[in-house]
Amino acid sequence: MVNTLEADFKDDATIIEPSEKEVSVEKGQESLEAMQAVTQEKIQEELPYFAEGEVVKGFGRGSSELGIPTANFNDEIVRELPTALETGVYFGWARIGNGTTHKMVMSIGLNPFYDNKERSMETHIMHVFPEQFYGQHMKVFITGYIRPMKNYSCVDDLIQDIHADIKYAGITLDTPQHCELKEDARITAAI
Repeated sequence: MVNTLEADFKDDATIIEPSEKEVSVEKGQESLEAMQAVTQEKIQEELPYFAEGEVVKGFGRGSSELGIPTANFNDEIVRELPTALETGVYFGWARIGNGTTHKMVMSIGLNPFYDNKERSMETHIMHVFPEQFYGQHMKVFITGYIRPMKNYSCVDDLIQDIHADIKYAGITLDTPQHCELKEDARITAAI
């Protein structure tokens, strides 16, 4: 019966070729995916990355507007970042003074939702501190990359993605590969 149906429709069959626009979109998507893969490869070549310095006052939005406090480095430390560490969300380990090393997520970039003009490193340490620690020494060990920076239409979408980033970082940092880096001498050495 299948053969009969094939015979009945074979002569009437029309092969529909994709339009130039559809082909262009497919090629554009392939090109974008290839660029993202190259970007991620360049980022991975720079990781893990270590930075340290004094905690400075940032824009004040992390705690007050987002409910997600951040510790910030000064512009000099931000300028020392390798160019391959493009704008995006990263994760790793952070330590304030000679205290305990904690999990962290970090935004590196211009934060398009707030239309920042200067690149920044905003670190959310996944620990509740009893008080602020401006002026104290912070070490960060960036061990992984989560996603590129993007803009948002509303603050609630931004907060939702930050919470997803925190959850992803928390799970990933529990893997042996990342736990091992928590004990790296660069982060554990006394200051």
